[in-house]
Amino acid sequence: MNMRYRSEFVEGKRSFFHKVIEKDEVFGRHFVGLVASIDEVKVEHGKAAWEIKVSDGYYVLSSYVPKVAFYDLESMEGRVN
Repeated sequence: MNMRYRSEFVEGKRSFFHKVIEKDEVFGRHFVGLVASIDEVKVEHGKAAWEIKVSDGYYVLSSYVPKVAFYDLESMEGRVN
């Protein structure tokens, strides 16, 4: 925690997600991230989805991906077009 405080407040360095949220960086840029967790959740109207949490080492952002997308990929596995 001391290192994070020194980095952000004393030295003025910010993490990638911090820059993106403040619109000082574009999210489409390449970065090294860590998938912190993948959990099955229920979202609007009881539909199933995956909650994927990605971290840049300081902050964690969540994204929801419908399970339908995964089922479509699984059904296409092994097919040759």
